[in-house]
Amino acid sequence: MKSQLQNPNFGPNPPFCRHSRSPRKLPMPSRICQFAPSAGWRQNHRICARKRVLQLALKFLIVVCMTCLAGCSPATLEDLRCQGEAETLQLAKVLRGLETKEDVQKALPKIKKRFNRIAVILGEVRKFPNPPPLDPTMASEELFIELSRLYEIPGAREWVEGAEEEAVQKLSREF
Repeated sequence: MKSQLQNPNFGPNPPFCRHSRSPRKLPMPSRICQFAPSAGWRQNHRICARKRVLQLALKFLIVVCMTCLAGCSPATLEDLRCQGEAETLQLAKVLRGLETKEDVQKALPKIKKRFNRIAVILGEVRKFPNPPPLDPTMASEELFIELSRLYEIPGAREWVEGAEEEAVQKLSREF
C-alpha cells in the first residue's frame, strides 16, 4: 500500500481509497477521499465512505426532483387557466402596492418576473388546438384596473411598458 501511494504513476490521487488496507476501486477516486494517510486511518476511511453515500444520495435526490418537476406541468387547458388567473392575481397584488414612479422602479424585477410567467402560460395555451374564447375573470379585471391606475402616474407608464417588453417579445417569437 505504501509503495503504491509513493508510486509516481498514481499521482496525488491513487485509484483507491488511501485509508483502506486493500486497493479497492471507487467510483470517483479524485473527489471522494481527500485525507492523507495518518494514524487514524479507520476514522478517515469512515469519512470517505460517508462522502460516497452522500454523493449517491445527492444524485438520487436530483433525479427524483427532476422527474417530479417534469411531471408537474399542467396537462389541461383548465389547469393553464387556473395558473394564469393565479399569476394575474399575483401581478395585480404587486401593482396594487405601487404609488409612485420610484416604487415602480424598485418593483421592476418582480413585475418583469410576473409578466414573463404569464407569457409562458399564454405560450402553453397556444399549443392547444383552437382554445375556446373565455369571458374576462375578476383577476384580469383587477389587473386592468391596476395597470390603468399606474398609467396615470407621471413617468410610470414607460417603466411598466419596459417591464412588459420582454414578455411581449417572447410571445411574438413563439407565434
